[in-house]
Amino acid sequence: MPWMEGGLVPVRPIVARIPEIGRLRLGEAKVDPKRPGKPLDHFRFTSSSRANVEAVAAVYGGTPVERGGQWEVIVESESLDVLIPPQNAYSFSYELWSGGALIRRCDGVTASTVEKAGEGWEEMSQPCLCDEEKPDCKPTLRLNLILRGVEVFGVALMQSTGWNAASEIPAMIDAAQVAAHGGAIPATLRIESRTSKSKTKGTRNFKVPKLEIRASVERLMQGIGVEPLRLADNRMLDVGTGEIASPDALYDYAGKPPAMMAGQSSAVSTTTLLTGELAPNDVSDGYVVTVTLDAILDQIRNAKTTREAARIQLEASRLDAFKPPSDAWDAICKAVEGRPLK
Repeated sequence: MPWMEGGLVPVRPIVARIPEIGRLRLGEAKVDPKRPGKPLDHFRFTSSSRANVEAVAAVYGGTPVERGGQWEVIVESESLDVLIPPQNAYSFSYELWSGGALIRRCDGVTASTVEKAGEGWEEMSQPCLCDEEKPDCKPTLRLNLILRGVEVFGVALMQSTGWNAASEIPAMIDAAQVAAHGGAIPATLRIESRTSKSKTKGTRNFKVPKLEIRASVERLMQGIGVEPLRLADNRMLDVGTGEIASPDALYDYAGKPPAMMAGQSSAVSTTTLLTGELAPNDVSDGYVVTVTLDAILDQIRNAKTTREAARIQLEASRLDAFKPPSDAWDAICKAVEGRPLK
């Protein structure tokens, strides 16, 4: 901590954050620098890393292309499976930009601006400068989400300057995180088409990012739907109960309460396409799902498309019992190669 006359000067603490792997965009690349790109029905993922874009395309479809030194892919999936991280999931402010530079940022009460001060520049704080009826600043929501199934760890940043997203998404995340006791929450993200009608502006069609959590508040409070964390030794820790799940399970639900699976004889994995048999967990009061080679081969044969079969093969490769090189892995590869292309 540096010294100044009169004592110690506090240093702003470093804020820990998950690294960014790329950005999710709601429109095509700009043709006119002054106008946004054409709205899309599916997300466009961009990154300076070709490997990151290819990893996203492998899970969510699309063809990676290079554009102006950046790589991008317009995904084929209508929705993305995501995790809402327990910290720094979003930020919100009112912002005014001009010529690619930030002019001011405001929280609705106090504005932060950069002013000329002598030979340099100084950050200044002052009361909000916007007209309440016609504000110059736009509501700016930045959302950090983890893309599930993608073979690179980090967050994808999505930015929206629409009032609908700014009104809906932060409130939902805040409420869900309180209910889930700080766990990472599984959700889906998609682009929704909406229409508004008014006497002054007529009919207007527009796109809105839609984040959906498929669990009630009661279920979140019970730890159901809260994503477990994987330990260094490949076991799973349930962030809701603190229980460590069975390390012998090929795939497990990490000690979730029994009510989650009561009365079911099979279940679909929350993060993969694999299905398996349900059994009590010997380590906790929860349940585990075990996956057999025969079940994987049947799923590959019955997959609707070649892409779906390839995704099942990819998910199987992550399970210890089927990792290459092994006889089980060879059987899986033969099943995929023996399918008709479609």
